[in-house]
Amino acid sequence: MHQTYTKIEASLSKEEIPRLPTGQLPPLWMRTSFIRDGHHGREIDRVMVPIEVFGEVALFMRACYDGIPMVFDDGHAYVPASWVIQMRPEIAAQVEVVARRIVELDSEAVDESAA
Repeated sequence: MHQTYTKIEASLSKEEIPRLPTGQLPPLWMRTSFIRDGHHGREIDRVMVPIEVFGEVALFMRACYDGIPMVFDDGHAYVPASWVIQMRPEIAAQVEVVARRIVELDSEAVDESAA
């Protein structure tokens, strides 16, 4: 069965976007995520985050070998936030915050399109 995903880009102004440690704006791919359409499970299972943010080739390889669903966009891979939390429990709280915000952005977009 083919899954469909909605692309979510951070909707902050340039002034509001947190800077990288270098002082630069993070690239758009780093501020992009996807949300699985029509998924009725836990909200966090719907959210796909860029795996490159976690900077580990080993994590990407594990996702490939474990058959973890991925979305590829503009040369970047996105994996379920819930899977990242399982693999990297030390950053679970931060990933959960981001995933909740992505779900909120998706809900706001749906509300706006229905108005």
